[in-house]
Amino acid sequence: MTSIQDNNFSLPGEILIPQAPPGFKSGFIGIIGRPNVGKSTLMNQLVGQKIAITSPVAQTTRNRLRGILTTPEAQLIFVDTPGIHKPHHQLGEVLVTNAKIAIDSVDVLLFVVDGSTVCGGAIAILLHYSNVLLRR
Repeated sequence: MTSIQDNNFSLPGEILIPQAPPGFKSGFIGIIGRPNVGKSTLMNQLVGQKIAITSPVAQTTRNRLRGILTTPEAQLIFVDTPGIHKPHHQLGEVLVTNAKIAIDSVDVLLFVVDGSTVCGGAIAILLHYSNVLLRR
């Protein structure tokens, strides 16, 4: 089986640029949801190492974080985002803006919810926002 590591293209000066094998796929996956639903924990599990800080304190993730999973057939770039919520202060507004930017810049959204709680209005707003993006 061919992998991306097996296909290198050499430039003058011995710089190696990996070449993807035929059929190799790649894409960005945005992990979105409310604060403290397990987005960072999920990304850490998916990539197999601790990339994102996890904490029971809300708003621990303040910037978009990327975790990369490379297989012989594909490279998946997971984008962990701050939790989307109704902001009550300027920091909250910045965090929600960062999450919305991530939504706009990925190929696929992975929407994480806490199955032990009732869905509220924030979930509807997130779904509406993502549907608006899909119609573009």
